[in-house]
Amino acid sequence: PVMLKCIQSYLNRLKTHPTLLKMAERLPVSLGKRPAETDEVDSKSEKHSKKKKKQHVVQLGKSEGCKRKIAMLVAYSGAGYYGVQINPGFQTIESEIFPALVKVGAVPQDHMNTPSKMWFQRGSRTDKGVSAVGQIFSLKITVLVPDLVSKMNEILPPQIRVIGYTRTTNGFDSKNWCDSRTYTYMTPTYAFAPLTKFVTDEYRVEPEILTRVRTVLSRFLGTHKFHNFTSGVKYEQACASRYIIKFECSEPYVREGIEFVTLEVKGQSFMLHHIRKMIGLTVAILRGYCGESTIDASWGPDKVDIPKAPGLGLVLET
Repeated sequence: PVMLKCIQSYLNRLKTHPTLLKMAERLPVSLGKRPAETDEVDSKSEKHSKKKKKQHVVQLGKSEGCKRKIAMLVAYSGAGYYGVQINPGFQTIESEIFPALVKVGAVPQDHMNTPSKMWFQRGSRTDKGVSAVGQIFSLKITVLVPDLVSKMNEILPPQIRVIGYTRTTNGFDSKNWCDSRTYTYMTPTYAFAPLTKFVTDEYRVEPEILTRVRTVLSRFLGTHKFHNFTSGVKYEQACASRYIIKFECSEPYVREGIEFVTLEVKGQSFMLHHIRKMIGLTVAILRGYCGESTIDASWGPDKVDIPKAPGLGLVLET
């Protein structure tokens, strides 16, 4: 009897032991019975969490993992094109580039009509008839096509050439990462001849006229309000202020019997028709249509009509 009482007392203590109680609660699970309510909820939430994580990984792989950002160097002659930027109903440089990217398999078909899907950006926007030897396009392509340069050049017209491309970081933007643009403008020297002088192809510029050209060009250096050198921009707008870093004129040279000079202008950024109007005003001053005071007047709030030089001869260098 004493032994039985000891055994009974020991069993009673086991029933109240916390570790043994936990083991007892888990026992139905191991025996294949219905688990406790709390365990069922925890198990379901754990499975749901794993399922969500798995789906999330798959979505990332499909949407982002296959796109690669590149910078593409392109040169083109702008003759016959209405600028570089795509414009429905008009033939532009980008209206040739986008279909070529689709044909070589670098981007899907729907990206051609919606460039934002491939994060497309241009380093500089050239106007109608303006050419480029150093235009940079940044975009995301879905496939790194072998021999991309040669394949695109086979499709593109002869006056548009892809020079090369390189991989970049995903944050690269050819427009916003560009701190300056350089353009050149080739013009015959007789464009600066006075109105009173009769000129032919044999005309050769005089040294004093060339000196005055350089003096007038230097007036544009620095930060000024260029609202009169574009359209749709008012004097009080912040975007009217532009910084011109360099504006120079080369020594004369002869090509096919005609004397030319090359004007080189470097600025932080330019607006529509900006460079062509600076050159147009320089020509007007040299020829005697107006004085240099017109430049000072153009910085002010009043409207000043400024002539525009032809687009042919203007080239984006870098």
